[in-house]
Amino acid sequence: MFKRISTVVGLLMLLQMSLFAKPAKVSGVTFMHYSFKEVDENGFQITRAFLTFENRVSKDLSYKFQIDVAKDDVSAYSAYLKTARVDWKTDLGKWTLGLQTMNMFKIQENNWGYRFIEKSAMDLGGYSSSADLGIGWSKAFGPVISSIMITNGTGYKKVEDDGHKKISTLLNLGQGKLRKGFNVGAVASFEGVDYGSYSTGTSLVVGGFGGIMAGPALIGAEYSTKIVSMATETTGSILSTYGRVKAMKTSEAFIRIDYTDPDTDNAGDAHTYIIVGGVFKPVEGFTIAPNFRVEVPEVGEEELSYFLNFQFKY
Repeated sequence: MFKRISTVVGLLMLLQMSLFAKPAKVSGVTFMHYSFKEVDENGFQITRAFLTFENRVSKDLSYKFQIDVAKDDVSAYSAYLKTARVDWKTDLGKWTLGLQTMNMFKIQENNWGYRFIEKSAMDLGGYSSSADLGIGWSKAFGPVISSIMITNGTGYKKVEDDGHKKISTLLNLGQGKLRKGFNVGAVASFEGVDYGSYSTGTSLVVGGFGGIMAGPALIGAEYSTKIVSMATETTGSILSTYGRVKAMKTSEAFIRIDYTDPDTDNAGDAHTYIIVGGVFKPVEGFTIAPNFRVEVPEVGEEELSYFLNFQFKY
C-alpha cells in the first residue's frame, strides 16, 4: 500500500515539475484519534491523511492535486486521488475542470469547523460525495456566492457506472468561511438512478443552512432531505445544530446535535447523535480535541463513547 502511495506522490511531483517551472506548494493534514467504547472495543486509528500539491500557473489559471489516504472495508488504508483539477478565472466566473470538491456541503463543513472530529451532517449521512469528476462554474455577485456543477455522480472512489449525470447547485448569502458575520444558503442536487433491468428512477437532495459568528461564539444549523424515487419512494432527512465558543486564545468548547431519519415513513429507525467536547491548540499545526459522543436510537439503548481526536497540519 505505501509503495503505491509513494509511487503516486512521485508521479505527481514529476508531473508538476515537468509541466511548470515554478514548484508547487505542498501541504498535508492528518486526522487521528483514540476511542473507547468498551474494554474490548478501544484503540488508536488514523482516519484520514491528505497530501496536497497546488500552484498558480498564471494570473487566471491554477491547478490542485490531492491524495486521500483513508481506512476502508477492504484494507487498513487505501490511497485515492481526491482532487485533480484546473481552475480558470474569467469575466464570466471561475470554471473548474476535473476531479473537484463538491458544492453540496463545503460551506456547512466550514461552519461546523471540526472536520477532523466528525464529518458534516450531509457528508456523514451519505447525501453527497465530498468530491466528484466533472465540470463546475462559480461566481460571486457581491455577497452572493453561486455554483453549478455537472459530475458523474459516483464520487471520487468509483468510476462512472451509468449514463446519468449529477447536477448540483449552491446559492449562499454571506461569507463562505465565517470569521465574523453570517451566512445563509441552499443546495440541491438531482441525478437519474438505474434499478432493475430497464427502469430509471431519480435521486433528489435539497438542503438549507445558516451560521452566525459574533465575538467568540458561533452557532449554526443545517437541514437536508433526500428523496429517492424508484419502484417506491423513500424520503430521509437530517437536522444538525452546533455551536462553539472560544474560551481562551488557544481553546474552544463545542456541542453538536444531529437528528437523522433514514425513512420518514418507517417508524423507529430515526436516531440522535450528540458530540460534546473541547479543542486545544498547544502549538501551531497541532490540535487536540477530547470529546464524548452519545448515540440515541428511537428504539433501543443509547451508546456512549469517548474520543481523543488529533489533527496535524504540515
